[in-house]
Amino acid sequence: MNAVEAACQEALDHGVSSAAVILNILARSRDPAPGTILSIPHALKLAHEPIADCARFDSLKRTNSPMERTEVLDLVGVLKLYGMRSAFDEIMGGAIKRQPPRIIGDLLQAEISEKQARSIKHQLSTSGLDLGHSLRP
Repeated sequence: MNAVEAACQEALDHGVSSAAVILNILARSRDPAPGTILSIPHALKLAHEPIADCARFDSLKRTNSPMERTEVLDLVGVLKLYGMRSAFDEIMGGAIKRQPPRIIGDLLQAEISEKQARSIKHQLSTSGLDLGHSLRP
């Protein structure tokens, strides 16, 4: 009973008279003291302690704005997705009528077609055939 009275007094000292707060105070007073700190091998110690940065997280949450066309095309170029890059404007022009998975599917199909065309061009260039002449007998 003394523990309940002490918890009630602590809650009142903090200006709170909620049952949930009093139960929390009681639970904290019952919990044993923190255990001993274990020694950690040097190989497992962090070189840089993680830092909680709520402001950075909040700024990342706010940047949900869609990418600009130029940013998308730059990234597609960096990834060497030339088929997607060449078909981007045409596919996105009709994107209002389509669902996002269909748009992505169309962009991927354009990339596959581009890669196949480049592969055929490469094979023909390395075959040694003279493509300037007709293949007819």
